[in-house]
Amino acid sequence: MIFDSVVWKEELEKKIEDFKDYNINEFEVEDERLDMRTEEFFFITSFIVRKLIEALKLSDEYLASQYGVIKHQRNEDDCKIDFLNNHKIDQYYNLESRNHITLNLNRVCNLFIHSYIFIISIDKDCVDGVFVTTDYDKEKFILFISLDEYIRLLEGCCSDNIVSINHNRRTGRLVKSPGYCEDKE
Repeated sequence: MIFDSVVWKEELEKKIEDFKDYNINEFEVEDERLDMRTEEFFFITSFIVRKLIEALKLSDEYLASQYGVIKHQRNEDDCKIDFLNNHKIDQYYNLESRNHITLNLNRVCNLFIHSYIFIISIDKDCVDGVFVTTDYDKEKFILFISLDEYIRLLEGCCSDNIVSINHNRRTGRLVKSPGYCEDKE
């Protein structure tokens, strides 16, 4: 259980900065560590955000935030996607057709935590986003989320501060309201 969200949010900020530095300065496109570092970044940061959600450390307003992703439908094909062919996203998904949709915070985090396919997109020698889908959804679609949009989600989490909580024991309704906190200490 998380009692003090400050240390978790500070760790999240550190992970964002470390990945930005790595993405710009340190990796080579052919570097084997690129896939590992990128997937680790998305998984760990999503896990931290989900822990904050489950510990009720994020405001209701922030939890209702929506994030833009691009949905690519699965091509009509009799071949099942499995661990031997899950890297062939251009063969199994219509990457030319782009359906812009939004997902809430919890759905985005769950997508990375439960990812079955996780493919990095590189533009100008930097990671610019990832293609991702779960085992449950892999036969239906794959989603693309830009790195910028994902970092916006994480930075919003870091700056979200609950200043009031109202709990009605009769109804069980809990309302967490955000506010600006000048001093994190």
